[in-house]
Amino acid sequence: MNNEQIRISQFLQVKFSKYINRHTVNLKKPSIRFMKEMTNGIIKSQSCIVRQIAQNLSESISLKKTQERLTYQLDNDKEIEKIRENMLMQSSRKLNQDRMIGNINLQKLLIT
Repeated sequence: MNNEQIRISQFLQVKFSKYINRHTVNLKKPSIRFMKEMTNGIIKSQSCIVRQIAQNLSESISLKKTQERLTYQLDNDKEIEKIRENMLMQSSRKLNQDRMIGNINLQKLLIT
């Protein structure tokens, strides 16, 4: 890699890290790691199929174990709900006061 490619790569890594950090507030360390790995795996594999994501993570453990770990963490409803809430909070902050809708619960609005 030349210097320009290294600089761009570092810039994108910083942007990616900031994006993940905004959405992982109040999460446990394993959940933060999961969020980073899943996002990275989805980008690399260009798929949302767990097996393909696991193949692109290049971990030292077997593919089956990686799949099981990712699936187990996807089933963790409490942590997934925290991620949803964090994403909702980040999205709602972008709305200005003119576009805010009374006292409607935005979370229920987005889920239904």
